Amino acid sequence: MRIPPAYRHTITERRVEVENVLNAVRVTSSTLIGVSKDKYPLTHGNCFSVLADDGKEYNVVNFVYENLKEVCRRGILFPISIRALSDRVAVLHDARIPDEWYSVRFCEICCPISILPLPQRLAHERQKMTGARIERKDSVIYDFSKIPNLKDLT
Repeated sequence: MRIPPAYRHTITERRVEVENVLNAVRVTSSTLIGVSKDKYPLTHGNCFSVLADDGKEYNVVNFVYENLKEVCRRGILFPISIRALSDRVAVLHDARIPDEWYSVRFCEICCPISILPLPQRLAHERQKMTGARIERKDSVIYDFSKIPNLKDLT
């Protein structure tokens, strides 16, 4: 069967996505910031890493540790499906977890800028244009006084 050229890219793209799906078998580390756990799912929390069935450790950038503990408490147990975005970064991607538990924004500490979703990359560009964000080789410096405030425009 001959595949029309217009569909070749789509088929190749889907194959790559399937190859990047792995099973996380356990949490390997988490950060230790204090988090108020009033109502789940939480919008902010600790970052964490998992060990996948390929033997590699991945930083999870679209889910917080407290939410993971809570979904496990509610009966969703390991292995949990993840999708590798790079050799060290992954997103949780498990059909058993409802959409509202996933973070729309990726963790900007754990995630390289090149992997951030487009709206977050554009926000970084705007912050750099105003001088509010200064990127150095190993760090980022914020000058919050340079972030535009609409109240100042009236």
